Amino acid sequence: MSFSFLRAPAPLIAALTSILVASLAVSACGQEGIVAATSGTTSTDTGGSGGTGGAGGTGTAGTIGTGGAETPMPLKVLNWNLHNFFNTTKDTSFENEFVLNGTEYAQKLAAVGKILNELQPDVAILPEVENEGILNELNKTQLGNAYTVAVPETNDFRGLDIGVLTKLPIVDLVSHKDDSFKRLDLAGGPAYKYSRDALEIHFNYNGREVILLGVHYRSKGTGSAETDDKDKRMAEAQHTRAIADALMKENPKRAIVILGDYNDLPGSPPVNWTLQGDPKNSPKVVFESATDAISQDLRYTFVYNGTKELIDHQIANPLLGGMIDPQNVMIRHGNDVEDASDHFPLMTTYNIQ
Repeated sequence: MSFSFLRAPAPLIAALTSILVASLAVSACGQEGIVAATSGTTSTDTGGSGGTGGAGGTGTAGTIGTGGAETPMPLKVLNWNLHNFFNTTKDTSFENEFVLNGTEYAQKLAAVGKILNELQPDVAILPEVENEGILNELNKTQLGNAYTVAVPETNDFRGLDIGVLTKLPIVDLVSHKDDSFKRLDLAGGPAYKYSRDALEIHFNYNGREVILLGVHYRSKGTGSAETDDKDKRMAEAQHTRAIADALMKENPKRAIVILGDYNDLPGSPPVNWTLQGDPKNSPKVVFESATDAISQDLRYTFVYNGTKELIDHQIANPLLGGMIDPQNVMIRHGNDVEDASDHFPLMTTYNIQ
């Protein structure tokens, strides 16, 4: 099962506008977002007003989760960069599109499917997937059609997108790939768009509205000044945190996590900003990194020139951060993972109530 995506104009989001205008941003998030609604009708939601649907897919449409269920329910959320997951056809105009041969593609499907079948996430955010057809085939041939698939197009110069696999009904999905923003801590400077996107995905689960912001920020290239653009990566992180802040301001009962491939390390400006937020904001709201629960020796998702690095993250707002099950945060390592990707998957269990 998959979703189609509709472009829907919508009004400015007052909460986000106030945050971004005060911080030198040039436009509010989501005002030209791509929105999908599970009802199949056109939605005018822009990422600031949430969505409708039943908790965990069992409630009545039109009910927004408010939280407060007596018994927590575990929700397993995974993010994993699948590294150049292209298909076997030259089917786009992108110069840098790869084409896998039949054997490579079959091996990739099997390797990715093996790990996902083992981990059994409820929701997976998967950067570097070429199109919806790939995840549909993965779901059908490897995962027993257990998931709903969504792969909206991003701005990636190779044609790679951010895929979503979910066992929960998607209430709303908003693309922010057309948002325009600047660095919030520097006067002037260029306006940016996301290198790929920040996908804002709304669910209802156990009476709680849960929002995932799935990201894949600007890479460092070869690590040289010529191939890196740290200002853009910082602006992407700042704008995504501003989206999260606006969503919380609009409804403080939302559980929100910013997850995916940040392409940067703990202690870096983009990660620090995601955790701490805009210093001009009051009151100050500090987010929590799920990987803090993992022992230091296992806290890596990528190996660069022999150095183990943590560049994929799940950073949650205080409400969701308090629901992290520290005994069930893991990064899956192993040669079989390396058969599938050059990144290692991060999965966190949140006890939602």
